Amino acid sequence: MLGGSQFTVEFTDGNQKTVTVKQLPIRKMEAYLEAQQDEIKMIELVVPDLPPTLIDSLKPESHEALVAEIEKVNADFFSRWFSRLQARVERVAPGVMSRRLAALSESPISSPKRASSPA
Repeated sequence: MLGGSQFTVEFTDGNQKTVTVKQLPIRKMEAYLEAQQDEIKMIELVVPDLPPTLIDSLKPESHEALVAEIEKVNADFFSRWFSRLQARVERVAPGVMSRRLAALSESPISSPKRASSPA
């Protein structure tokens, strides 16, 4: 049986709401993987009782704490699922996962370029 946790978020207007952070089933692991570079999609996937309009009005600290809770609740199962995925891909196409992960680490989202200083 899947679990989860209760988590209280705070909005910019000072209101609070307790939401359920769900542990995702295996059928949603691929969507969770795709959401790794989009925290809004991650929240929408894992916290269905928090509509998009409310996600947009979370206090920044609450948003960050919620993402940390989502990752905590789903990390163990997701890590094992991802390891299995990596192993399968590696058997079929050696080196593909390493190249994809390297490309992701060089993406503008994960490693923003520093602004150059004027000469």
